[in-house]
Amino acid sequence: MIERGLEPDFPLAAQQELAAIVGPAKATENVRDLRDRLWASIDNDNFRDLDQLTVAEPLADGQVRILVAVADAPLPYTILELTELAKHCTDQEDAATKVERRVAKSAAALLLSGKIGQQFDAIVTGAADKGTWVRLLQPPTEGRLTLGFQGLKVGDHVRVKLINTDVQRGFIDFARL
Repeated sequence: MIERGLEPDFPLAAQQELAAIVGPAKATENVRDLRDRLWASIDNDNFRDLDQLTVAEPLADGQVRILVAVADAPLPYTILELTELAKHCTDQEDAATKVERRVAKSAAALLLSGKIGQQFDAIVTGAADKGTWVRLLQPPTEGRLTLGFQGLKVGDHVRVKLINTDVQRGFIDFARL
């Protein structure tokens, strides 16, 4: 690592800076005391930045917050800006997931579009006031049971007939036999 500019010993200026520190930094809007977290540092010998740490913090709703600590560098964003950026990233990821799901549903509808009237074995995967959903065993696709859904519950095995597909909207409709 010496050939990449990393000195194995601390330079005198760094030792003097360390000696001048009398205690932890005072908490401010941009400085938080996070010494109670279990931090990890994975350093790459291609980069000289060896003062970056990360930690994953579980949240109450099951999500995870990633914290990054970088020493000796001013924060490029305020906490409010980071919060807004994180929300934007989450919104964009949610939108991408929605598009991926829509494309998969349309692909399944296209796959079955030539099989209108055919019968399939299926399992009920959702039963609620807004609709009953079944998943075919072969090919493994999901659609709405629009006829004969009364009295079914999740996990029931049923025989269904494909009655309609709408590739544009990603809809697959079945009738119970």
